[in-house]
Amino acid sequence: MMSLIPWFSQSQFVGDETHAWLILLDKITLLLIVAWTLRFIVRKANPRYAVFIWRALAGSLCLLLVWTITFPTVKIPLPLLSPEEPVEVVAVVPLPELAPVVPEMVEPVIASEDDALSPIELPIMESEFEAEWESREHAKVAAVASAEIEPAGVTPVVEPEPPAVDEPQQSSMSWPPLLFSLWIAVSGLMLLRLGMGLIRLNRVVRNATPASADLTEEAARIRARLGIQRSIDVRVSDEISIPLLTG
Repeated sequence: MMSLIPWFSQSQFVGDETHAWLILLDKITLLLIVAWTLRFIVRKANPRYAVFIWRALAGSLCLLLVWTITFPTVKIPLPLLSPEEPVEVVAVVPLPELAPVVPEMVEPVIASEDDALSPIELPIMESEFEAEWESREHAKVAAVASAEIEPAGVTPVVEPEPPAVDEPQQSSMSWPPLLFSLWIAVSGLMLLRLGMGLIRLNRVVRNATPASADLTEEAARIRARLGIQRSIDVRVSDEISIPLLTG
């Protein structure tokens, strides 16, 4: 019960999708439920309690409207929860071992004295040229591989990936229209019952017959004692079993 006091006094948590009219309808519904519950409890008691309940309900509704118009809704800021810090995960990736590159040794070809040629007549041997070119290329590859290999004592640090954030799924059902439809349905049912009661009461008054002279004189004495200026039409009906005042 204590938790309803801040809500009823317009101090409440208001979001972007909260409508002031929906909050006002909720408060009116709460007042009506309380009034109908009290009326059901005192249904067999003195009728003056029922009159007091309905007068209190009318006054509460007027005060609620005045309070809502005079004092706007108070928005209470809430602190945002900070997201969890991402956990850094370091993965050690083993480096492949590279086999040392040994340049291919090519033995020089020594010509015999018979086959010796003069420097001018010496042809370019394709096998020696290709062997020398391959040895140079192997030396370059070995130098590049040794430069790219990191020391064994250094552990590579892998940057952590940002945690995946699950986006909230938007529900296809909206609560404010649903609550408003429910309120309209309940209010329509209550208004229907009230209208049927008024129609039945008018029918009872039309079908009632005028009371006898003794009852009319007694009603006149009561009216004079209470100071009522308007005349009272006393009627008798078989459809009800209790005294009823209407009009």
